[in-house]
Amino acid sequence: MERGADLTVVFHVGDQGRLAVPPIRSLEHAIVEGASKGLRIDVILVGPGGKRAVNAFSDSSTVLHLDGPADESAAAAVVNGIEAASGQVIALLDADALVTSSWFAAAFEAIAGLDGTSVADAELLVTFGSTREVTARPRGDDREAIEALAVVDPWGWRFAATAATLRRIVHETPASSLPDAGWLWNARIAAAGVERAIVSRTALLVRAAADADINGSIAHSLMLPSALLADRDFAKSASLAAAPVRRTSPRERVERLPRPVAAAARLAIDTVRPARDALRRARSSQHGSAVPEWLAAELREQNRFEPAVPFPRASALGEYRMVAAGGREGERAAAYWRLRAALPDSVDYLFFAPWVRTGGGDLMLAHYIGAVRRLDPDASVALITTEFSTSTRLDLLPDGVDLFELSSIASASVDREWCVEHLIPQLIAQLQPSTVHAFNSTVAFDVIERHGAALAPTSALFLSTYVIDRTPDGERTSVLFYRRDGFLDPVTAVLVDSEAFVQTMSNEFGFDPAKFLVQRNIVDTTFGTRGGPVRGVRPFRVLWAGRFDVQKRVDVLAAIAVEIERLRLPVEVHFYGEEVMGDPALPDHLRALEAAGAHRHPPFTGGFSNLPIEQYDAFLMTSEWEGVPNMMLEALAAGLPVIAPTVGGIGEVLTSEIGYPIARFDDIDAYVSTIAEILEHPDDAARRATSARSSILSDYSVDTFDARLASTRGYLRGDA
Repeated sequence: MERGADLTVVFHVGDQGRLAVPPIRSLEHAIVEGASKGLRIDVILVGPGGKRAVNAFSDSSTVLHLDGPADESAAAAVVNGIEAASGQVIALLDADALVTSSWFAAAFEAIAGLDGTSVADAELLVTFGSTREVTARPRGDDREAIEALAVVDPWGWRFAATAATLRRIVHETPASSLPDAGWLWNARIAAAGVERAIVSRTALLVRAAADADINGSIAHSLMLPSALLADRDFAKSASLAAAPVRRTSPRERVERLPRPVAAAARLAIDTVRPARDALRRARSSQHGSAVPEWLAAELREQNRFEPAVPFPRASALGEYRMVAAGGREGERAAAYWRLRAALPDSVDYLFFAPWVRTGGGDLMLAHYIGAVRRLDPDASVALITTEFSTSTRLDLLPDGVDLFELSSIASASVDREWCVEHLIPQLIAQLQPSTVHAFNSTVAFDVIERHGAALAPTSALFLSTYVIDRTPDGERTSVLFYRRDGFLDPVTAVLVDSEAFVQTMSNEFGFDPAKFLVQRNIVDTTFGTRGGPVRGVRPFRVLWAGRFDVQKRVDVLAAIAVEIERLRLPVEVHFYGEEVMGDPALPDHLRALEAAGAHRHPPFTGGFSNLPIEQYDAFLMTSEWEGVPNMMLEALAAGLPVIAPTVGGIGEVLTSEIGYPIARFDDIDAYVSTIAEILEHPDDAARRATSARSSILSDYSVDTFDARLASTRGYLRGDA
């Protein structure tokens, strides 16, 4: 092969077999056209089919094949071809693509005319095969096209590209040994501000597979670090950040109509649409709007090499449609830039949670974030809530936390699946936080399951979940269920609050117990303790507080109240809570409590610190399942005798030395007899309560929590 060419074509053959021959013929035709203008062009073949493709060239004297390793990626092969190129200008080509005859000569002339400071692109990207679409390539200063790189590559088609530029530009913006050098290189070109020139009357013709999409996602590529996608200043100035309002289609609007009207409207749409579409095709054919005359001539030429390229009859040209960038992908790009702009320049600790509300998991989230703020005060901390539902207790979060709620960008395009497959893993890969910690978020757990292996080399991955829930009809549920084998391999640890949960996940579901670490909670002990009951002044008051859902078993509480009334014990049952969806029989339970004389109070927030605990003499729990409930811990810290079933991790804390454990959550007689025991032996109850408070102060303090977290391998920044 003669060296020292003006232009070198790096041609990725892949393993196309005979389908590589038409692109080779198209390539040779363009080389001959370039030679007629005095341009010396040589070719470097890369990819597994390159050696066989050499024989397909009419003149192989200017063709070099680079024989890479069997497992070499397409991008690595192209990068090796670039490094071996001798031409002062390098052009890229893929075996799925054909180039118009004037491309190489026109691109070389354009680059020479701009003193080699730009990248040259073909004017049009045209598909053949399963689709017939035409897309105009954007100019380099097209801001929306640059912003669209967050989702698609407006300058490329999968790996195929017609970009041509000086070898110096390629080397100054490298994409070495990456799964998709094409997209990443285009992103680096954009970030570097290199000018992109459009060479008029040139096109790249790309073979489209049945499932191809000219604006298709390149999510696997977007996991690669890019200065552009990590740039917060660019995100804050992104024009796409003002996401366009999605227009509803006629059929979507119809679905909102009353049923009889909707049926008639659908019939009208289905009747009118075929005629309308036929009219549009006829107009497109008449005006030739998608295929200009010069391109029609090129299609005729390329059809000689590849019969799948449509011969430019009027009927075939009428089937082509112009595809504009943007639309759904523009809305998705806007979502990425809006999310990126909301977070700090760099993120050291990135947390995920479904929302921030009143549950124990939400409080644990706040404790972990608070510990990070204490242990690493200079670090940047961000929280993303992943459910498309609004948080109600953001006041739980410590100061200095950047928050973003995915509900603020949710749309038909920015849906759950796209966030899992694209948006969130892309963000993590670009920001590369030291620690990622997901709390009970099925979205974040799905991200770890699908992309954890790719994210773990740059971010320590932690998960937290605390309990196996149950649906109203009895199904057990957990964010750890339905996971593939090896799901936890890239995870540093699952941080939980009880040994019981670890044993359940290990013994019943086969998870490796070594992947789990028990991290006890922090209990608020800043409020005062309860004094002893005032005998003879008022009845003995039992406090119950929690959500009115299946887990908390309000029906058991009602049965206890009924039995207390039947026995005429001098006891009042007081309960606080709010109705949540999940227990269809809740109205019946509330009526039974009212009939038994129990006292219902409004919902409360903020834990025991917002309850008049001095008015109560014992705390009662009736849950069917739990982790280690914070309400119980706070009751113990407040000096209240606690009566609770030993479900979940409760038995690890509540012993007969510090409280009143109940063996079965639904043993009504055991609850009532325990209340009677406290009435009869108040001094013993006071002793247990004093021991409980001492234990909580020791084992559930801020200092203890921080020390445990600091000793958790890999959690804190800089801890290898």
